[in-house]
Amino acid sequence: MLRGGALALGASRAAKQWTGKLHAMNSTDLRRGFTLVELLVVVAIIALLMGLLLPAVQSAREAARRTQCGNNARQIAIAMLSHHTSMQSFPFGQNYPLRQLGNTQKDRQCWFHELLPFVEQQPLRDGLVAHLATGGSGWWTPNRWVPIPTFMCPSDPASPKAITGGWSESPGGQPENSQGFHGNYAACSGDTANNPNSMADNDPDGIRRSGLFIGSPSPTAPRRLSLDHCRDGASNTLLVGEIVLKADLNPGSQVSGGNSASQQHDNRGRYWNVHFGYSLFSTLHSPNTSVGDRLPWCVADPAAAPCQALAADNVVLSLRSRHPGGGHGALADGAVRFFTDAIDPVAYRGLGSRAGRELPPEP
Repeated sequence: MLRGGALALGASRAAKQWTGKLHAMNSTDLRRGFTLVELLVVVAIIALLMGLLLPAVQSAREAARRTQCGNNARQIAIAMLSHHTSMQSFPFGQNYPLRQLGNTQKDRQCWFHELLPFVEQQPLRDGLVAHLATGGSGWWTPNRWVPIPTFMCPSDPASPKAITGGWSESPGGQPENSQGFHGNYAACSGDTANNPNSMADNDPDGIRRSGLFIGSPSPTAPRRLSLDHCRDGASNTLLVGEIVLKADLNPGSQVSGGNSASQQHDNRGRYWNVHFGYSLFSTLHSPNTSVGDRLPWCVADPAAAPCQALAADNVVLSLRSRHPGGGHGALADGAVRFFTDAIDPVAYRGLGSRAGRELPPEP
């Protein structure tokens, strides 16, 4: 009997000890937890740190994108110089005059196409040549919509642009029915409009422009210039520069010609169906100028890509970029520079000309 009571007493004491331990553990756990106020303070600190770090992260990303844009300009310049070494000249600016072209003028190449073999795009070049040989139109070449990273700037939200408005004979809204890949780099045609049509500087075909990339009378007589034409030096003559793209509005719409739907379409940076020098820029105005570009098909974007007029003469595209304060350009010696918006306008205009600012004789 005594033995059973002792066992019961021992079990009771053991139960009390475990109860005390559990109570102590629970008390310890409660003391180790966070209060609601403490949690709110931690969340507020994290939010503050994120707010402070986010601009730095965005700035670092833009710096990386800007570096990539400059590297692309360098790759294009190297390709042009390789073309010069191989062919003893730079590519032609455009193999037709810088004006409205008819449907019978099917070739419509520009410097971009002659550069394809030098940027590891020989199959695309071969496809164009084969398509033209069958009597097809150059602007209907298969795979014309394929983006080429070398000609794209990641800072431009509209790049790559491969979907445009439709034509009278096809629906729009699909790459296969569009005007082809548009790029963020244009070749320099000089320091005036692409196709000036004034009494003082009459050259509506753009075959006497002051830069290294000009118009041609026809594909059978392309105007290719060389370093020998850089009378003010290769380091003082621009090859290529950045431009910004603008997405077409209502890309599923159709047009029948003319510029009745000009507010819906933007042809800046168009390589595969050139007319007025859509892939050529001028140093007439400073980088990122507030003076709008002038061309027949233009969608106004006052913040980054303004349009001053919808017109087929005195067409001009300026160097523009999404980078704060300026844009990249590559010179004929292969050097890449970041030209600030505040650059001296006279010096900048001189860079667009291969021989000063005077109108040169026909090459």
